[in-house]
Amino acid sequence: MGSVSADYHQLASAPCQDHRRNQTCCCHSRKRKSYSDELDGELDTSSSPPKRGRDATRSSPATSSPYVFPEASQRLGDYFEMDSRILGTGKFGTVRRCTCRSTGVQYACKSISKATLIEADDIEDVRREVRLLRQAMGHPGIMRLHAVFEDDRDVHLVTELCDGGDLFDEIARRGRFSERDAAQVFMQVASAVAFCHSRGVMHRDIKPENILLSSSPLLASETTSAVNPASNSAENLEESQPFLARHRSYHSMKLADFGLAVPLDRGETTTGPAGSPYYMAPEVITGDYGLPADVWSLGVVLHILLSGSPPFWGPDDQGILDSVVKGRVDLGGECAAWAGARVSAEARGLIRCMLERDPRRRPSASKLLSHPWLLLHAFGGRIMRKAKGCVHAEGGNPAAGTSNVIVSNVGAAGGR
Repeated sequence: MGSVSADYHQLASAPCQDHRRNQTCCCHSRKRKSYSDELDGELDTSSSPPKRGRDATRSSPATSSPYVFPEASQRLGDYFEMDSRILGTGKFGTVRRCTCRSTGVQYACKSISKATLIEADDIEDVRREVRLLRQAMGHPGIMRLHAVFEDDRDVHLVTELCDGGDLFDEIARRGRFSERDAAQVFMQVASAVAFCHSRGVMHRDIKPENILLSSSPLLASETTSAVNPASNSAENLEESQPFLARHRSYHSMKLADFGLAVPLDRGETTTGPAGSPYYMAPEVITGDYGLPADVWSLGVVLHILLSGSPPFWGPDDQGILDSVVKGRVDLGGECAAWAGARVSAEARGLIRCMLERDPRRRPSASKLLSHPWLLLHAFGGRIMRKAKGCVHAEGGNPAAGTSNVIVSNVGAAGGR
């Protein structure tokens, strides 16, 4: 692992100090909210519909029904004991730790205030988030939704507890990742995205802040089956186990926050800017886009893991977006972000494949998993495939999985 770059030294602190030669802030000195959170009212990014018939508008008032999930009928408090400490806050509510009364297992509970669900589309956004998270579950790298409850004031989403922080904080703490560490992290995330795409779900907000770390390391068996289902021999498990065991601080990655996700299959497109400026693909800003936009975001994440900085800069959100649309991806030694970084040509080549401006030429998320650099560094070279460069053709879906979610709510009198 390399030293912390100047650009990432103050990720979660005050404005940065001379991050660029022009003395302007790099705008990555703190955690970045999604574009819909920062520019709410300027751009409608929380519900940009695919072109297959979802032509929603933002002008309709909320329906007269007080319930987002009217079919439910159970109390959150009957099943879970809530912790008073807040783990996180957001635009719509708070996240707290909760404990299952019957098993003692701890979970996270995201409580969405119904007072913030003003328009009918706000309610549909919550329903869609739950629906798509359920649709994408069944992969160890995707945060699991266990139950949904609703009372008069809040909708409660009970998910698995990922109390290891997020990848953003891990980058701030560690700085540049070694190629092996970056490959281990990236393989898990790319596999989760590939699984989402195989289930017809586009995430649209892939960034380190939305990649959570579980408190326990990923088991070697999970690593192999999750990121490379075709390679699960005992020999491969032995190869990956020592690395995971040596790094006690190493966590399994969980893709989270499906608030901007939309149903989208291969070949389909949607419109409307969505996501966070640093991670948005050019076509997301300028017009129609599809699943390859998620691959671009993955490329930005890997760029940050290996260099310590995002590939595009700007003095403000608009400046960042302009840089994404018009800028050039510089992975050379003269680029300040890569100064002093010992990164192989193969790793830079993988980033360049994902940051290809023509989305038709980007590899699919599933094809990323067979890239030689990933196989070499994520599994010690034991499962190297005969592949060169970036493969642009589609193909290969991760194994499917199933799950059940309890949906429940309670009226003022304690049930309906």
